[in-house]
Amino acid sequence: MWTILWCLGVIAAALLARPSIQGLMWWTVIAVAPAWISWRRRPKPLLAATDLLPLEVLMAGAHGVPGRGLTVQRFGANAAPGIEGERRTSRLIEASVLPGLPAARLINGLRWPETRAADIDHVVLAGNRIAVIDSKLWTDGKYSWDNSRLLRDGVDMEPFKLIAAVNSLRAKFPGFEIHGWVVLHSRNGDPNRPFIAPHSDPWRGGTGVALVSAATLPVSVHAFLAGGTQPHMVEVRALKSLLSGMV
Repeated sequence: MWTILWCLGVIAAALLARPSIQGLMWWTVIAVAPAWISWRRRPKPLLAATDLLPLEVLMAGAHGVPGRGLTVQRFGANAAPGIEGERRTSRLIEASVLPGLPAARLINGLRWPETRAADIDHVVLAGNRIAVIDSKLWTDGKYSWDNSRLLRDGVDMEPFKLIAAVNSLRAKFPGFEIHGWVVLHSRNGDPNRPFIAPHSDPWRGGTGVALVSAATLPVSVHAFLAGGTQPHMVEVRALKSLLSGMV
């Protein structure tokens, strides 16, 4: 308001003095200059969360369909147990992690950054921490993982691909703390089976991926997410980026 009055006053003074056309132009520049400088220095408007994502998406605790990326065409007979394992993990997270962390967001089925076909089963975002989870429905036995070798009943198995997924997400989300879990579900639904031998700490100098049972997963993931910076805040930009990569 005061800027407008200033401009009108300067222009009125110029008209009363009856200067030349060129002089009037200079008076106009002098009048408008403060307003232009003020406009250039104005603070940029802050984006609201709803400018990035719709409110119904922001409020939803879980997104995506567990097992959507597992098709019979790609995985054959392994598709059905894979889907069941992912469904169990999704139910565990929704029942035992999200209620204690209202700002946590579960995304089921996420493309690995910079890949076309590979996908991550689940990620959970809370504050500046991201939990990355791979679900397995494997046969019973004694499993062990030492951040290097994966064994079942003493026989070597292929190491976890989740390690590469965790590293890929760490590169995409600098400033976030990202850990991974491979959860083993039993065929008969026992949350404490299969047996998993105690293993070295994956967080300190390890691969960043832990092997856990269905009984251990919710407790471990909740403790990790709750220990971060502002776990009760939704990082909307990170959530939008993760959702854009859903399967």
